[in-house]
Amino acid sequence: DHRDLHSFPTRRSSDLVDYLGVTSAVYFELGLMDGLHLQAYVPHTAASNTYANGNKYLSAGGGDLTLGLQASIPGVELPHGLRVTLKTPLYDVTSIGGREAGFFPQRGDGQIDTAVWLTVGNSIPDTSLFGFIEVGHQFRSERYVGGGNGVAYNDSLVGFAQIGGAVFDDVLLLANSSLVMPYGGDEVTKGYLTVGPAVYWPIGDGGYAIEAGYDPIVWAVNSAEGFSVSLGVSFARR
Repeated sequence: DHRDLHSFPTRRSSDLVDYLGVTSAVYFELGLMDGLHLQAYVPHTAASNTYANGNKYLSAGGGDLTLGLQASIPGVELPHGLRVTLKTPLYDVTSIGGREAGFFPQRGDGQIDTAVWLTVGNSIPDTSLFGFIEVGHQFRSERYVGGGNGVAYNDSLVGFAQIGGAVFDDVLLLANSSLVMPYGGDEVTKGYLTVGPAVYWPIGDGGYAIEAGYDPIVWAVNSAEGFSVSLGVSFARR
């Protein structure tokens, strides 16, 4: 499970405003014992809204810190994982004040969420082909960091899937898809589906690799369709 260290999402939210966000992050997994490991995603985000009249509003700082703990059930032969994640914002959505506060891009919804995940996957014998799928439930809370805006969001079905294989040597060509689908409809809870290609390119024999991906948003609710481009450097040691 490799996460991108640098992502560059961009989207057109309406005919009057363009949104651009740049996120730099560190993601790591740490094995605690056999069948149990810790995950952490620590992002910094800079974003801008540019309006048709030429006005531009910038926001920068910490994003949504996400911590996860994943375990597997002893004796189950199918590769799998059970994971619990906690999302804690590193910002306050009410930190920007004044008459024009609503024009600034937000770095996230601003409240604390938890999610439970089930991951299953496998490879095809005698080939380099593999795949896995993750399905989970995201619990949206009304607990905010800082002042908060008091908005209540719907819980959501969340998912991620990946298939791939080696095209030459250890270079992997991948296809990724991610999903957030809110339960019920409202005017604030975001949902989306992305489908796009990615590549994993090892560098030498030291465990380093370059990872890149392109993820267009093919469906969205309470959010504009757009795309993200990602580029990262990863390191793995067994």
